[in-house]
Amino acid sequence: MKKCAICENEDQDDMNFCSACGQKYPEQSAPPPEGPPPEPVISKGRIVFSNSSIDFDEHQKVVGRAELSNEIKNQGKDPLQVSRQHFTIYSTSGKYYIVDGVTSVQEKPSSNHTKVNGKDITEQGDIELHHQDQIEIATIITCTFEGPEHTGINDSPNSNSSDSPPPPPTDDDIRNKYDNMPEL
Repeated sequence: MKKCAICENEDQDDMNFCSACGQKYPEQSAPPPEGPPPEPVISKGRIVFSNSSIDFDEHQKVVGRAELSNEIKNQGKDPLQVSRQHFTIYSTSGKYYIVDGVTSVQEKPSSNHTKVNGKDITEQGDIELHHQDQIEIATIITCTFEGPEHTGINDSPNSNSSDSPPPPPTDDDIRNKYDNMPEL
């Protein structure tokens, strides 16, 4: 059994996230090498709306009506179009994922679907996010994913912000990346 360091909930050894709070369990690996431990790198991704943004890290974070209601109302849209738990977003091993389906912190898929770059991801499992991906929520609101190297919130003590970011992907890059996704 695994015990969560945050809420002390116990889960089966094969679980990757705490079923109570969504905390990611540490990956089991070989014993640490001798010498001083490396400095931790805490990276956060961000989804950006027209008037706000939501930051996230390796903990599973559910995004839904409560988190989006002000943004939706500012755009004159109906917040009830967005599910209470619309999608889950998280990071693991330096990659960022979005899930619109059942997760350890999301009870069921959204009613009005989620799209990434125009492709419906509802009940499609974990979908990797890349910088500048467009996330459409219930056809009424769109946001943009920013990776930590572009958000200015990389909390690494050794982060170097003087590196210029790579150019944003072209429309062809985005289309090619999602050509292999299953059609609904």
